Amino acid sequence: MQVTNLAVKLIEAGHQVLKIKYPIYQLEPTGPAINKGLRIDTSISELALQKLFARNRRDFQKTIITLLNAGIDIIAEDYKGTGIAWGMTRGIKLELLEKINANLIEPDLSILLDGKRFISKIEKGHRNEDLDQTEWEKSRSMHKLLGKRYGWKNVNANQSIYEVSEDIWKIVSKAFSAS
Repeated sequence: MQVTNLAVKLIEAGHQVLKIKYPIYQLEPTGPAINKGLRIDTSISELALQKLFARNRRDFQKTIITLLNAGIDIIAEDYKGTGIAWGMTRGIKLELLEKINANLIEPDLSILLDGKRFISKIEKGHRNEDLDQTEWEKSRSMHKLLGKRYGWKNVNANQSIYEVSEDIWKIVSKAFSAS
């Protein structure tokens, strides 16, 4: 929802925009393997899954570079920071995760939507969503830790949809005016 709202605001401001949701499930061979590891075969090790995520991002990177060079702004949901946070939640060391994700395009701006969990949005049978509260809080703390480390901008996700959108737009429009 928020990615779409941001895309609309950017288009209204005269930008060409493409929304991307990672992982790219249709990107062979990594996308289907990731989908399987998240939803069907959860016996795949977290390290193997993290390597698939990084390869999926890397395999799509040439397309991203082409789009950026064409003047298209990319809004990427669940890019490498999200992957690193989930890997840390599952016990993989930050240094290893950063190494696995090295040489990927750095985002110009990253926003962390932080707040209490939306129980109605949980996808049953999904490795990173079907969690108990302790695991969820661990994931949230990993995201917040990385947010501080990497300078992500924080937005309170427990406001109205409109308020969250407005807070995101303030951050994004400020970043665009500064560049």
